Amino acid sequence: MNVGKFAQAKDLEIKWGHLDTFGGTLVEDIMILRVFGYLANGKRVLYYCEKAIRKIETNEDEQFQIDVVNEKAKVGHRLTSYYAEKGEMEKALSNHHKLCLEGEVRLDYIIDICDYLKKGNHNKKIIEFIESMKRRIDAFTPKDQVYCLLQLCRCYAEDDDFLKARIISKKAFELAHHLEPDVQHSVLYSAGRIEMGLCNYKATIRHFMTATKISNRLHMEMVQPSIEADLGIALLRTKTKNPKEAFRYFAKALDAFTKAGNMKELQNTLICMANEYRKLNQLDLSLQCIERCQSLAVQSRLDVCKEAHCNALLEYAYDTTLSYSQRKLYFDKARSIVENTIDDCASATVNLTRARLYNLGGNQNEARTSLVKYVHVRLELCELNCYTCKQKVKEGTVPLMCQTCLVALYCNKKHQALSWNDDRICHKVLCPLLARLKKFKAGEPQDDQVLLDELDNFLETVFGKPMMFALQEL
Repeated sequence: MNVGKFAQAKDLEIKWGHLDTFGGTLVEDIMILRVFGYLANGKRVLYYCEKAIRKIETNEDEQFQIDVVNEKAKVGHRLTSYYAEKGEMEKALSNHHKLCLEGEVRLDYIIDICDYLKKGNHNKKIIEFIESMKRRIDAFTPKDQVYCLLQLCRCYAEDDDFLKARIISKKAFELAHHLEPDVQHSVLYSAGRIEMGLCNYKATIRHFMTATKISNRLHMEMVQPSIEADLGIALLRTKTKNPKEAFRYFAKALDAFTKAGNMKELQNTLICMANEYRKLNQLDLSLQCIERCQSLAVQSRLDVCKEAHCNALLEYAYDTTLSYSQRKLYFDKARSIVENTIDDCASATVNLTRARLYNLGGNQNEARTSLVKYVHVRLELCELNCYTCKQKVKEGTVPLMCQTCLVALYCNKKHQALSWNDDRICHKVLCPLLARLKKFKAGEPQDDQVLLDELDNFLETVFGKPMMFALQEL
């Protein structure tokens, strides 16, 4: 509606809005009240919608039944949007279930409600909302169906239910096969993120590579760097790691994020690169990424950046090929970061970083305490997700359990094998501690000395000897 026509309609609403009937049929009266509801603001929206609903409830003429049902849904759409705009999501969804489950529905209504719910991070409510509309969404055009399915995929993935998201993604794939390339691109990117969440990196790379070809062809500059950053991670997670190719994609993503001024994603990518360089023992490059990250005026992941910095410094500090004074210098820098700036709740691994620091400094009591805190966090996470991937524990979704610790849960045997010896802090080294602390948490009698010996063994075997031993050996 252009400005002139909107002004005319608004004048009509002001002039005739006080009336209950407008000289037409019941359906026409309801329609006019609904339109007035769209024109109005604040409580006048409720005023018109409630008058329309009262008329709907008095209808007994079967001749107008279908039209009245459709008008009821449209009035419901306006009321639901009204409550959603105000942030009253419970009322919005209650109204939706009461008025909108029958009659016509348009994609723009679904988009509006999903957008309002997204602002409040109400993923479960979006799932509930779209699932309630499933029967009528099935009547949409394939393109509109794909939009709704991708919304569901995103919500299930953010809720860590990747298996459910994968099922929906497959349906979106089938529908998108003959649609425009940009729709296919969205489906491929969503599918790649889902497979990444399930640690299925070959499928992740396949989906992202195909999406990259489409985005290059269509010059989709806004989306491309996100795919390239994720592609870099996936290439480093496969058995046949390809660091050269991975960091080429990281570099392209950095350039694009810098050009677009997307500081948040630039910071995330730099932190990721710093950690990956550290794992490859390319510590100078890791520190370069951290320095660049710290120069950005972004505070959202500052603690995570500092933790990455600390871990890179500790790699130097544990390096026995360096002189004692060099190692001490790196240790002091790491200690300054951890003790003065990193919040205990910065990440799930922050206590592991503290344990590494205190172990190197010879403070065994603090090292043990930090390690126990970290293992307790892992115990809690084991109850929520697969030990290897991010799939949340639901009935039948994560069926396997480590028979040694009786703690770690897995989606399948492949995931169990992946995490057994995949990293320095793999399940192979954590398994005894998880078993011991699970029993301790359950109140079972424990030999304190055995627990201390296991903690000390972990610290020395996984991290190395404290620095005071390096001084004695010199």
